[in-house]
Order: sequence, then C-alpha cells, then structure tokens
Amino acid sequence: MLIIYHSTLSISDQERLRQYDSGVVYWPFSRVYVRDLEIVTDWWISFSNAQRGLIWSIQYSDLVEVRYSFSVDK
Repeated sequence: MLIIYHSTLSISDQERLRQYDSGVVYWPFSRVYVRDLEIVTDWWISFSNAQRGLIWSIQYSDLVEVRYSFSVDK
C-alpha cells in the first residue's frame, strides 16, 4: 500500500510505523524552505503489509491519501 501522509513524520511516528510494518519505507513528498531550513510537510509511505497500511490509514484518515492499494492473499 502506498499513501501520502499529509503531516510531519516525527521520530515517534517513524518508530510506530516500524512497529506496524517492519518493511515500511518512507521518503519526502513535499517540502518548504524557511530561512534555508528544509521542512518536510508531506511524506510518501509504502507499507509491505497492506493490512498494516490499512490500519495506519484508518487511524490517521484525516491525514492520509491512499495512492495505491493491493489485495492480500491469505
């Protein structure tokens, strides 16, 4: 599952993501510059486990935009 997370991604958020899905990866989607300081405002987050990505998306539904989802085979 690939989402855009429309918020900053704090260290505690990053730790929580890794607890949900050990294969998660994330990288900056958009940023602003304030006095030569880069601030990331949105993040791409790719979950290796679609069910875990769904949990994150539901918990933060007001901040998440799902860009790609795949079905999970059992």
